[in-house]
Amino acid sequence: MRQCFIAGVLVLIVAAIAANGDTAENRNQTVPVTTAPDTQPTASSRPHIHFYGVPQRVTPIHTDKIKTVVFVCDASGSMMQSGRMDILKTEYTREINRMKPIQSFNIIFYQEAKDELGYVAFKPGLAVASLRNQDAVGKFLKDVSAHGPRSPIKALDEAFEEKPQLIVFLVGGEFDAPGGPNDDQVLAYFRQKITDHQTHVSTVLFLQNKKEVQDAGNVAKALKTVAEENGGTFKATYADDFADH
Repeated sequence: MRQCFIAGVLVLIVAAIAANGDTAENRNQTVPVTTAPDTQPTASSRPHIHFYGVPQRVTPIHTDKIKTVVFVCDASGSMMQSGRMDILKTEYTREINRMKPIQSFNIIFYQEAKDELGYVAFKPGLAVASLRNQDAVGKFLKDVSAHGPRSPIKALDEAFEEKPQLIVFLVGGEFDAPGGPNDDQVLAYFRQKITDHQTHVSTVLFLQNKKEVQDAGNVAKALKTVAEENGGTFKATYADDFADH
């Protein structure tokens, strides 16, 4: 029977949050992180497939205290291959629609742009997961198109400025923007940026298929290290796994 494929970055981040008030104190508190047992769900227990939902391995991050999350996503030209951009839009729409009003979020795409900003964001800061903002996400995602290549640094700078409890950093391949950082420099960036460990970072490598992992070995290693050093999880996931869903 076909296994569930999807990255276990968030354990139902949009559905399993405890309603314990969205105060500044709660937003900045350290999120407890533990490693769950390596389990294989039965066919009857497998949920509907979704991008940041429950995979065959239960994810290590407890989300009962996470109320603020920023998704930083690759929207360079390579994301047009294998329909990855369309998959990303569909799955983000689902995830945001599962969020509760006590949560806040933002989605930031880094891409080649006419201006020097280097990214496009849903909002200039964290947005409450209200019905209005959930509806607006659909239009925002529909209008986003992939252009590239582009460095992720300015998008990451913006994400850190918003001071979320969790950043989910999704990359579609090697860092190859002219004048942009390489894998080691991205790792060094996170080490310099995170000094108080108030923000956790999970990373996703979103490729066409498993055959591409070997070619993306360096970036996979860097993303895995970023997640391990910042209380998050790393997962490689593949567009081909969505073909039948």
